[in-house]
Amino acid sequence: MDFSELSDEAKAVAKLMIAHCISNGLCMGMDEGIESFNPNVKRNFRKEL
Repeated sequence: MDFSELSDEAKAVAKLMIAHCISNGLCMGMDEGIESFNPNVKRNFRKEL
């Protein structure tokens, strides 16, 4: 399923979850496994989000 196929409610929840992770420096799926994860370093996908 593509993001565009989600309901408006599901899209809103996903956006809030992503915003929460970024604003609190929490790991997201693309960060997992990166030994040098640093929440203060804004990787390209975080900048885009």
